[in-house]
Amino acid sequence: MEKEDFLSLLIYILMGTIVLLTGFLIIRPAMESGYLFNEFGTNLLFLFVALVVSIFVNAVLLELGHYVGAKIGKYRVLTFNIFGFCFYKVKEGEKIKTKFKFAKPNGFIGSTEIAPKSEKSNPMPYVFTPLLLMLLEFVGLYCAYAFIKDVADDAKVMMMAIKYGTVVLASIGACFIVYNYFPAKLDSLNDGYRILLLNKKINIEAYNYGLSNNEIEYYGGKVDEIRVFDEITDFTANVNFTATLNEIIAKDFEKAREIIDKTISDKTKMASSTYRRFVVLSVFLDYLTKPEEEATNIYKEKIVGTDVADMVRNCKTYDGMRLYIAYVGISEKSVNEIKYALEKKAKLDKREEKAEIEKQNQIVNIILDRVSEIVPQASELKL
Repeated sequence: MEKEDFLSLLIYILMGTIVLLTGFLIIRPAMESGYLFNEFGTNLLFLFVALVVSIFVNAVLLELGHYVGAKIGKYRVLTFNIFGFCFYKVKEGEKIKTKFKFAKPNGFIGSTEIAPKSEKSNPMPYVFTPLLLMLLEFVGLYCAYAFIKDVADDAKVMMMAIKYGTVVLASIGACFIVYNYFPAKLDSLNDGYRILLLNKKINIEAYNYGLSNNEIEYYGGKVDEIRVFDEITDFTANVNFTATLNEIIAKDFEKAREIIDKTISDKTKMASSTYRRFVVLSVFLDYLTKPEEEATNIYKEKIVGTDVADMVRNCKTYDGMRLYIAYVGISEKSVNEIKYALEKKAKLDKREEKAEIEKQNQIVNIILDRVSEIVPQASELKL
């Protein structure tokens, strides 16, 4: 198990511990003392409603903090999404307007996509403001909990429900903070990891540079040439990854190899998940540039039996899907498995913007061209 996976598991266990301790040390004694409802089923319904409300309120606070922090840090907000309720910017002629749609957020329950207004845009308010809002929430909840006195009176049971509802709200808020501000990369990019990296000027530069390029593509533009960073960190590595994809699309495979080799020369300078993405991309490039047998041997050496094997085999990401097409097409010569991978791609496309889908289509067509040299029927599958 990789470090990031282990830390994610640890954090989920800690979050579960917070919820269980709240339930056994505070909520359960309140029920036994008659402060809440008399019927067990009604108490369960109370807990369910309290959990739903708590998740909703804390998710709104988190993304509202991102929105306010983005404005303070001098960023433009491109999309603001809570539970699929998405407000997004569109360009109509020279004007930019805000519209609404239902769309799956990039995060678990919400996401706020931003772009810097200038090189001086500061990401720190974006990552710290949610924490400030949630700490203010804790102060308000503590005051409410302390103000409302315990009483076993059916006439005041709703008041007691509010009091202990604040406890549930606070415990879920604590879980949000533990996950979002843990200072390491987990199974998603959290604010704690951003804070850890954004203390370095080069990371702020790379972070803002990547956001600026995303904004260009968001509005339908194209970034013809992407800067390649010599100083490698997790953020600069991600920019270099995008630059490598651009070189593959341009069919400058030699330049793409140079970027990969430069970036992964010391894997300790980036998160293990970022390094694994480069390994997958490197093997994909091998299938484009090396003889069939050599590329197959590299695949078996670097992919089979490793942590990325499942991601590739099941096409869980674009990275895995592209490499799987290369493997089953060139090494296995299976048109049916290529079709399976393309079906998986169609599902991945549903979560992405048009610009990203188009970019992935171009790369898939490049590998299908290569496969078609060995399996002519694959030429019919081009996107």
